[in-house]
Amino acid sequence: MCQLTKDELREKYLTRRRETPAEHLALWSARMERNALAFIEEKGYDTVMLYAAFRGEPETVGLIRRLLHEGRRVALPKCYKGGRMEAFTITDIEQLTPGAFGILEPPEECLLPQKEQSLILVPGCVFGKNGGRIGYGGGFYDRYLPGCEAAVRVGLCYSFALLEMVPREAFDAKMDHVITENGVVNIL
Repeated sequence: MCQLTKDELREKYLTRRRETPAEHLALWSARMERNALAFIEEKGYDTVMLYAAFRGEPETVGLIRRLLHEGRRVALPKCYKGGRMEAFTITDIEQLTPGAFGILEPPEECLLPQKEQSLILVPGCVFGKNGGRIGYGGGFYDRYLPGCEAAVRVGLCYSFALLEMVPREAFDAKMDHVITENGVVNIL
């Protein structure tokens, strides 16, 4: 059996995402948001780091608004040259402005220390039920997540991008769960 490389898997699933009708992605994102909210409420997370969706990623604007409305501490990443990433809290979604790569980022006002993070919702191209994740190749999350030892790591992805297994190297950050439009998958 021929195994695809990380780059081949990334391209295959990014192409599939681009070719999926926007209305399907929107419907799946709404279901994923409900699943994520149920997970957050069930586990009682009060601090959540998540991302601003970009180029067809599962949408997060509604989730950000809802978490802020519920009074939870919400943080988003800000990327810097050299592959460094930090998380800053926001109190209003209007605080987000285009940053690196055109992705909405928070202002550099309220740094959320890595040790204070309890839940991190992670973007990616492809996730595996083995805890593997293939991002976009920049390594931002793979460098950032090891400093968040106490945080639960949850990938958000469309079910078509959740595989049984994706290649993992020693430096690849492992996920604890993956949330799709179909529910929560616990990683063994």
